[in-house]
Amino acid sequence: MKYIKKIFFPLLIMTSIILIFPLLISTLSYFGLLNSKITSIFKILVSLSSFLIGGFLVGKKSEKKGYIEGIKLSIIFLVITMIINYFILDTPFKFKTLLYYIILTISCMFGSMIGIIKKQTN
Repeated sequence: MKYIKKIFFPLLIMTSIILIFPLLISTLSYFGLLNSKITSIFKILVSLSSFLIGGFLVGKKSEKKGYIEGIKLSIIFLVITMIINYFILDTPFKFKTLLYYIILTISCMFGSMIGIIKKQTN
């Protein structure tokens, strides 16, 4: 229960960033202010920054080994995402998706390492 309390806020922040910013980007794309290539790049950057911020927040709350906390957080989030994608939406699994998930995990891991370093300097 203590671990769930520790990761609930970072998961909530990650989810809200991933839901709100792509909606804004898609709206701008719909009105012709952004082209499709820029839209796809922004969506990837939003996901990366969301995992970095979530990792940072969980790293500030952890005691040691921030990279493990970042990996745990990203695996929890990605398992939820995979369940939604593959079982509810019937999206086929691709190698490109696996590579994307690995990059997101690394981003979350770096964020948590930065968070634990920031906690130790304060």
